Parts: sequence; structure tokens; C-alpha cells
Amino acid sequence: MPIDFSEAAKRQAAPLPALERTDLSGITAVVTGANTGIGYEVAKYLADSGASKVILACRNEEKGRAAASRLGNVVEYRHLDLASFSSVHEFVRAFKASEMPLHLLVNNAGISVGKQTTEGGLDLLMQVNHISPFLLTLLLLPVMEASPLSRIVWVTSGGAGIPEFPQSNETHPVGALCALQYKPEEEPRGPGNCGPVYADGR
Repeated sequence: MPIDFSEAAKRQAAPLPALERTDLSGITAVVTGANTGIGYEVAKYLADSGASKVILACRNEEKGRAAASRLGNVVEYRHLDLASFSSVHEFVRAFKASEMPLHLLVNNAGISVGKQTTEGGLDLLMQVNHISPFLLTLLLLPVMEASPLSRIVWVTSGGAGIPEFPQSNETHPVGALCALQYKPEEEPRGPGNCGPVYADGR
């Protein structure tokens, strides 16, 4: 059932259960949009849990490098601008050249903007939140399929549950539908692989 902002705020204010620590020794992870917010906390948890390598895939180099320096030696910054398809391809090319495995991809990066377009003429929100993450996932699938027990996690938004969107915000629910349409198709094939979705309440 749809909820309004007031109810959403009440639910967010409820105490969260203690987060169980999991031994993640040996895994390599990529977290997009990890220089701040949820992405940063995910990267911190992974590093604190023993991950061998955590890559912060971020657009802002200064903030990305600063975040990586705070999180320790297993964390590194790599440039990724989801508003640019060429940046996505370059990120994947460099990652494959490193010959590292990839056990976890967290598609966390996202924006909330009005009507804007990319240099290629696409809707900026659609490209950054949906098209480029799908492209990134698709290009990294061969690496993940070769890595045991790989996982893809999508950080999404619960905003589509809010009723009576203004006309100007109609791209938000449309974008959510796009995510639901392609999400099952990009899960790594094979035993033990899955692709959970986490809604952060935005």
C-alpha cells in the first residue's frame, strides 16, 4: 500500500537491528557512488569485514580518493561517470586488465534531478540510474560468472510508493518500472549466484 512522506519518516526513525558481521575474506567488490552516503557505508562494512579489495567507483575523483584514504589499504578509487557510456566502457576495460575476480557488484549510484539530458541526448536520470548501471553489469558479467558465489546488489528507491506524483516527476515511477523489467535478466547464471534488490527509502 502506498505511503506518504510522513509515514516513511516514521518508519525510518525506528531503531535498526544490530548489523551482523560476516567474514568476507578473499572477496573483491565494486561499489558505485561510494564516496558518500549508503555507498560509503557499504564500502566501509566490506573493508571492515575482511574483503581483499573494495573499489569505489565514483564520478568525483577528489571525493573518491578522500573516501578511499579514510577506509584503509584494501580500498581504492577508480573513476566511473555513469552519465558517460565511454566512461563505463573504460572502467570495465581497466578492471578486466587487472585480472582481478569480482565477487560483489553493488549498483548504488543514483541521482534525483529534473529534466536534463546527457551529451548523447538521453535523459540524464534514466542513463545514470538505469541504462549505465545495466551496461556496467552486463559488461562485468563474464568476470562475475568466473568468480565463485558472485552477487549483484541493486540499491533502489521506495519513492515510487508515494501517491500522487506531480506530472514533472513522472520519470521516477517510469524509471522504477524499467529497473524491474531488466533486473531479472542481468543476474549471473549458475548455482549460488543471485541479485538482491535493496530499497533505501529515498
